[in-house]
Amino acid sequence: MMDSKKRLRTRVLLLAALGCLLLFGTAAVAEDSSEETKKDSSETSSEDGGGSEYREEIEVLAREPDLEIEKIDLEVLDTGRAPNLALALESVPGVSGIRRSQNSFEPVVHGLGWERVQTQVNGMPLYGACPARMDPPAFIVTASSAESVTVVKGLASVSLGPAGTGGRIDVSTDYDRGTEPGKTTDPWVRLSYNSANDGLKGGAGVKGGTDKIDYSAGVEILDQSDYESADGQTIPADQKETGAFFSFGHRPAEGQRWSIGAIRQEGEDIAYPSLPMDTESSDTTILSADYNYQRKKNGGGLSSLELSLGASEANHIMNNRYRTNRPMMEAETDSDAKTYSVGFVTRWLIGSQSVVKGGLDVNSMERDAIRTRFVTGPGLTFHDHLWPDVSQDDIGLYGEYSQVLSSDWKMRFGLRYDDVSSKAAAADDPALGGGTVREAYVEWYGPEAAKTDRDESLFTGNAVFSKNLGGDVVLQFGLGYVTRAAGVTERYFAYALSPAGLLVGNPTLDAEAKRELSIGVTFGGAMWDGSVTGYYYSINDYILPVVLGSRDIGGTVTPVRGFENTDATLTGIDFSFRIRPSQRWSIPGSIFYVRGEDDTRGVPLPEIPPLELALAGRWSFPGRVSGWLELGGRYVAEADRIDPDWVEDETPSFTVWHLRGRFDVARYMGIEAGVENLFNEEYWEHLTREAAGNVPGLVPGQNIPQPGRFLTLALVFNF
Repeated sequence: MMDSKKRLRTRVLLLAALGCLLLFGTAAVAEDSSEETKKDSSETSSEDGGGSEYREEIEVLAREPDLEIEKIDLEVLDTGRAPNLALALESVPGVSGIRRSQNSFEPVVHGLGWERVQTQVNGMPLYGACPARMDPPAFIVTASSAESVTVVKGLASVSLGPAGTGGRIDVSTDYDRGTEPGKTTDPWVRLSYNSANDGLKGGAGVKGGTDKIDYSAGVEILDQSDYESADGQTIPADQKETGAFFSFGHRPAEGQRWSIGAIRQEGEDIAYPSLPMDTESSDTTILSADYNYQRKKNGGGLSSLELSLGASEANHIMNNRYRTNRPMMEAETDSDAKTYSVGFVTRWLIGSQSVVKGGLDVNSMERDAIRTRFVTGPGLTFHDHLWPDVSQDDIGLYGEYSQVLSSDWKMRFGLRYDDVSSKAAAADDPALGGGTVREAYVEWYGPEAAKTDRDESLFTGNAVFSKNLGGDVVLQFGLGYVTRAAGVTERYFAYALSPAGLLVGNPTLDAEAKRELSIGVTFGGAMWDGSVTGYYYSINDYILPVVLGSRDIGGTVTPVRGFENTDATLTGIDFSFRIRPSQRWSIPGSIFYVRGEDDTRGVPLPEIPPLELALAGRWSFPGRVSGWLELGGRYVAEADRIDPDWVEDETPSFTVWHLRGRFDVARYMGIEAGVENLFNEEYWEHLTREAAGNVPGLVPGQNIPQPGRFLTLALVFNF
């Protein structure tokens, strides 16, 4: 009773705060509108005359400290090398990925993955529908819909939403043409092929608008089959996908803009060699809407407010139709995930040197998954409630202050509060092996696990500074504190079979609390530019997968795994650079390293990527047929620091080379081709899952290699 009263009181206070924000923002806008109507023509002319200075002030403040923030080059999606948005993230230094199939890539940022890395579309947190994470969020976004993709590796602005302790993938699909005069209609077509798995990808769409209207729409398809490794091993990699999207924006008056958007992604027959099932069908729908109002004041001030809405639904059906154990047991899982999001933010420009931002966001997520097993021998049917009708709601309130302290100093300071409620409505449903889901929790985590509902109050804050040292050298450093409530899989996964045995969620998990320190330097010049960042993370109550024991299921002793809190530290460095010896030659490169420690047990953290270096030489040529040629390589060191209790093996080092080129043969046409894994090396990534026990042609626990030498070809038309 006390918990419910406390929660009610907290929500009342939050709603009151929202009301104050709305009242303040509306009053500010009303005051601006009133002042505007009182101006005579001379005042209006004076304000217009100062417009350029006003815009410069806004731009200066917009370039607030951006430590550990990078945008991916969306042209990577045009080449065939990255068939989806998730795999394109691999081009960012410091980003690795867990693969459960060739294309299912779950981002790992600075050694932190799982739901620690928050993927969001137009501000809304996005979640997949598969309990085994076959559909990580970045994987189910139609790639061509992305107008920008920002990777926030650390010290994220508190205004971006509920904090993920591992960083953030921020995707915007809103096409904003701006207010340039005239009308445009810009069609595009993209076609790509890779010989590794006869992969075909195509897309077509259009962008355009006027000074009042923006619009963008398109479709894309993907069809691929199995591939062979350098040693001739056939790896299941079937996948068929179709996607469509649109974005529409309108400016009804100066300083106002509203926009809407939609994404639809469908997949079928997706092979997952590292899991006991494949995807039969999967579909995702993402909807978004946004309204932005801003008014400049006489003297360069600004009042603005923004309201955003979002909703998504993902449905996922997987089964063992093509697996070796199908004659003995027919299994199918039907799962879904729904997300709803509302955000409101106001922003004030105080003078010309500081900005105050305040807002509130509400995010609600629901997940449910039931696996049906038909055992052919006795003819019995069982139903396993993998996610027992789970939900997680988050109400966040935040404030942020940014200031230009002097001509060479800037700072940003933010605080955020989140009220998180997690529930498992079907915890009393039957569980695998007898008993209920709730009883399974109690069996492994004690009597306190019988209480599945959880309310948590979480706090996040950071301060980031930057100093211009002169000569295009900028020093950036910051401190932060980030919290994350346990996800519904970590908290409620309901005693179901996984590739490593049975997996049982832990309702008693405490929230992760990460203290972070980052310091970096960006530098530039006529012949070179780059950035280097060092970071240190200390995480209390890190949520760690562990072995709990074993259980006899149908005469087979099966390991039981779960989640427990521990303390951990991660230390690492990112270094990326580009050297330009001449106008036509450039040498891009990067180095990434992270070391993770489980401080409680005194062993390495699991799933930490090894040292990685990349280097290339690129020759560019201008003229009627312009373009570039590139020879490059990627070296990954041996991964020998592994958790002895986790299902991971040491991974040998490897080096893979590529040869790529692009030719722009006309104003509207580009051709890109390449040879990947140039020297046909047999290798596998450390974070790729091992083969499951029922995959035809693969040995259980076998490391799954990447493709051997293959060709890519892409045609890009921008009319």
